[in-house]
Amino acid sequence: MTITPAIRTEAEIDALVFSPDFKGGHVRRNNARRTMVAWNNEILLEGMERLKKEAHRRIKCEGAKIQDVRHLYAEASALELQLL
Repeated sequence: MTITPAIRTEAEIDALVFSPDFKGGHVRRNNARRTMVAWNNEILLEGMERLKKEAHRRIKCEGAKIQDVRHLYAEASALELQLL
């Protein structure tokens, strides 16, 4: 079973790890769970950084006000809530 990096919830990760298709004992399952959580958090952190950089760029270069980029900070906060 090949697992690719993606944004998943804890329930989805547990479903993958405990599925009958997953071969291995508890150590391999724990390692797979840890790897998937790390992938998930890495993808989310990259997205948060991208949104924050976009907001800073708009403020500095385009002369936008904080109110104009609030939606970007809201999206970053939503991603932050998905961290495992």
